[in-house]
Order: sequence, then C-alpha cells, then structure tokens
Amino acid sequence: GVAALRRIRSDGGASSRAAAIAITAYAVDDEKEALRAEGFQDVLRKPIDRTILRHVIAHNTAAARSG
Repeated sequence: GVAALRRIRSDGGASSRAAAIAITAYAVDDEKEALRAEGFQDVLRKPIDRTILRHVIAHNTAAARSG
C-alpha cells in the first residue's frame, strides 16, 4: 500500500510517475483523502465493480497522457 507507493515514487524512474490506484476493503471519506494525500490518484473499495475499474483506469491513463 502506502509504503510500496512511497518506495516506487522515490525511485525517480518512469514508474515513479505512474498512476496509483488504492484498493481497499473499507474506505471511508477520511481514509480516501489520506490515501490521496499519500499520492494515490484514486481509491476503490472491494468488491471491485469492473465497470468502475475500467473507468478509473481510463481516466488515469488519459490524465497521464495529457500531462
């Protein structure tokens, strides 16, 4: 989770700029905001809805391409 993302971001390579989506079993608004503050672009709650997952991936891929 958070520790892994910190390590990825600290590497400085291309992956340090990749979109990160947190997946959690329990995410209240405060937790979502805390995860976003740690560098996650989105937070999804389990069980994963495939339609929402596709939308989040597409949104973050488009955002990455546009800079």
